[in-house]
Amino acid sequence: LGDATAMYAKVDSVWPALGQVDIFDQLQVGEWVTVTLPIATLLANPGDAPLNLSQVWTPFVLEPSWAASNVEVRLNDIRWIRD
Repeated sequence: LGDATAMYAKVDSVWPALGQVDIFDQLQVGEWVTVTLPIATLLANPGDAPLNLSQVWTPFVLEPSWAASNVEVRLNDIRWIRD
């Protein structure tokens, strides 16, 4: 995770409308972890404008804290699942 202090998982529906959650505390260096993000959580944590699920432009964004360096993340099995 380098020197990141946050790791945001986001869904964009045409900027600035988005939902974002800081998942940094769920990640572990050198370990695979499962992170689950309920859509309700993304809806409850908007950017400058709320996430619009009828206009999702980018279904998955992973963004470290600003100016973080040496960040390496491996991803597997990213999916949207209906409960």
